[in-house]
Amino acid sequence: MNTQHVENYAKIIIDMGIHVHPGQTIHISADVHDAAFAERLVELAYQRGATRVSVDWTDPKVARLYYDNVPDEVLLTIEPWLVQKLETQVEDNVGLLSLRRTPYLTFEGVDTNRITARSRELNLQAPRRRELMSKSLRSWNLVSMPNEEWASVVFPELPPDEALEKLWQVVLSAVRADADDPIKAWQDHAEQLRIRKDALNERNFHKLHFQSPTCDLEVELIENHYWQGGEKINEWGQAFIANIPTEEVHTMPKRTGVNGWVKNTRPLLISGQTVDDFRLTFQDGKVVEADIGQGHDVLMQQLELDEGSSYLGEVALVAHSSPISQTGIIFHDTLFDENASCHLALGNAYPASLIGGRSLTKQQLQERGANTSVIHIDFMIGSDQLDITGYTQDGEAVPVFQGGEWVIG
Repeated sequence: MNTQHVENYAKIIIDMGIHVHPGQTIHISADVHDAAFAERLVELAYQRGATRVSVDWTDPKVARLYYDNVPDEVLLTIEPWLVQKLETQVEDNVGLLSLRRTPYLTFEGVDTNRITARSRELNLQAPRRRELMSKSLRSWNLVSMPNEEWASVVFPELPPDEALEKLWQVVLSAVRADADDPIKAWQDHAEQLRIRKDALNERNFHKLHFQSPTCDLEVELIENHYWQGGEKINEWGQAFIANIPTEEVHTMPKRTGVNGWVKNTRPLLISGQTVDDFRLTFQDGKVVEADIGQGHDVLMQQLELDEGSSYLGEVALVAHSSPISQTGIIFHDTLFDENASCHLALGNAYPASLIGGRSLTKQQLQERGANTSVIHIDFMIGSDQLDITGYTQDGEAVPVFQGGEWVIG
C-alpha cells in the first residue's frame, strides 16, 4: 500500500473526521491488529491539542469466543463498571473515534440472537452515550479498516495478499487520501454537501416519492425536518464529520408517513451475517410485509426487536455517480455501501434531523412524530433508474433525482 496515502488517511480522520480541537479528550476504539495505525492517530491527536487520548482494544476472535460460550444470564447482565465507563466517557467535550473491523468470517455461524440481545441490553443500560451521539452533541467518527477478512469477501477471486492490497487502494481512494491535498479535498467536498442540503432545506418538502423498478414508495417528512450532510456541529460549536467516507445528505421521515414497497439494491450485513434479496412493504409507516431471500431470520429479529424497529428513522440521498458507486464494487460494508446509494434506515431517527430536536426528550421526539428504537439499520435502495419527486407543502411536484442523479441544488 502507499504509505503516504495511509498517513493522509490518518490526518483526514483527525483533522476532518473527529476533528480534534485543543482541550478535547479523545476515546478511540480499535482492533488489536490495527495497533500501528491507532498509535499514529493518538500521536496526531496530541499534536492537535488533545489533553487526553485513550484506546479501547478489541479482538474479534475473543468476541466470538464470548458469544459462543457465555451463558445467557451472564450475556444479559451488563457489568456496572462498563455502564459507568460508557456513560462517564461522554460527560465532557470528548471525541469518540471507532476504527471498525467487520468480522465477516470470524462471526460466520454465530447466533445473532445473542449479539442482538447483548447490544439491546447495553443500549438500555447506558442510554446517554447513544443519545448524545445521535443528537450530534458529542463529536464522533466511524471508519472501516481494511483487513484480510474484508478483502476476501470483496475480492474472493484474488490471492489474500493481492486482495488486501487492492482493498487498501480502493478504500484510500474512496476517502480521498490519494488527493494532492487531501484536507483541501475534504473541505471542498463538505462545502458541496452543505450546498446540497441547504437547497433541500429551502424547499421544505412535505414528502418524497421514490420510483424505480425496485421501489414505489412515498415517504412523508416530519414537520420541521432538517437535512444534514457533511459537517455536524457538537454542543461546543465545533465541527466534525461522523463518517469517513460520506457522500449523503439525510433527514427524518415522519414515523407514520411511509407507504408503498421497496427492494434492496445492495446486500447489507447485520451482526456479521449477510441479508439480501428482500422486499419490504410499508403501511402508515410500519413494515407490514417482509419477503426475504437471504438472512430471513436475521432481518426478522431486527424488525421484531422493539416497537420502533419496523419503522423508518432516516431517508438519505446519494447520487449513483458518487465515487464509491463508480468503483462498481459491492463492499459488503454498510459504511461504504450506504455512500454508494440512496438508502433508508430502519429504527432510530437522528434528533438533529429535526429543528430543535437536540433539546427534546425521547417522549417529546415521539410526540413530534419521530421514530425511536434501539436499532438503526441502513439498507440501500438506489440505482441508475431511481427517480425521486419532492412535493412541496403546497403540493407542487419538484424533480429531485432522475436516473439516479441530482437535478436539484
